[in-house]
Amino acid sequence: MGRTNTVSLDLLSNQAVQTRTFRAAVASHEDWLAGRAGGTRADFSGQVFSDLTLDGLNLRKANLAGVVFVQAKLAGANFAGAILDDADFRGAILTGADFEGAQIHGAKFDGAFLTSANFTEASIWDTRFRKAQLSEARLLETEIVRCDFVEVNLRSASFHQARITESSFQEADLGAAIFYNVKLQFSRFCNVTAAPVNFSNARIERCDFSNAALDESKFFRADLGRSQFNRAKMRNCDMRESTLTGTDFDAAILSGARFANAKLYTADLRGANLKSAREFTSEQLAQARTSDTTTLPNGKPGPYMKGSGGEKPLLAR
Repeated sequence: MGRTNTVSLDLLSNQAVQTRTFRAAVASHEDWLAGRAGGTRADFSGQVFSDLTLDGLNLRKANLAGVVFVQAKLAGANFAGAILDDADFRGAILTGADFEGAQIHGAKFDGAFLTSANFTEASIWDTRFRKAQLSEARLLETEIVRCDFVEVNLRSASFHQARITESSFQEADLGAAIFYNVKLQFSRFCNVTAAPVNFSNARIERCDFSNAALDESKFFRADLGRSQFNRAKMRNCDMRESTLTGTDFDAAILSGARFANAKLYTADLRGANLKSAREFTSEQLAQARTSDTTTLPNGKPGPYMKGSGGEKPLLAR
């Protein structure tokens, strides 16, 4: 028993020393940030701080490459401008944390709580957020490359003018999220729940939205060129002035959607349900690809023929 007590006391002593050393380094870092004499930039690269409570921690511009904060409590922490390559935040509580301008390459945020976190202008590459909570997070002008947002809660998140490449949002909840003026390339949104989401003015190139729930979403002036919306639910979507060149809507439900001034050259509407879709012109539908599996706006099967009146929406009775 004596040996056990000695080991426990030794562990407590070591932890106390580590805590004092950590606090001193943070204080010195804050002096460095403020330009005070004797201040030193914090370098905690490769160190482990799992399960600790460090709410409000200020490590702006610190070197945190490879740091481990697994299940740490870091609400309101400031990591703006920090280097977070290969950092591990799995299961951490990061509510309201600030990552503005941070470099985040190869990091792990699986299962983390990031509600209202700020990633504005951050560089995020090869990073995992699986099943994380990112509702109301801000990712404005953020660079996102080869990242994993599978099953993430992104409700009401803001991606204004972000650049997203080769990333996966499969089965994510994007309800009320805003992707205004975002540039999306080669990314997967299969089976997302996103009713509604705002993609106005977005450039969406060769992305996959198969089976996505997108009812009442906005694609106003968006360019969806060569993307796939197979079997997507897009009832009452705003497609006005959008560019749909080569976009695949096989078996998509677009009933009640608005298409005023949309460009539909070679858009694939075979199998699509356009019943009661609005603001089509004869010229628009003639440029798209339709077949006998297409349900035209007037409720009748295609293919669309000029002069048939198929572009006129079936009015509700």
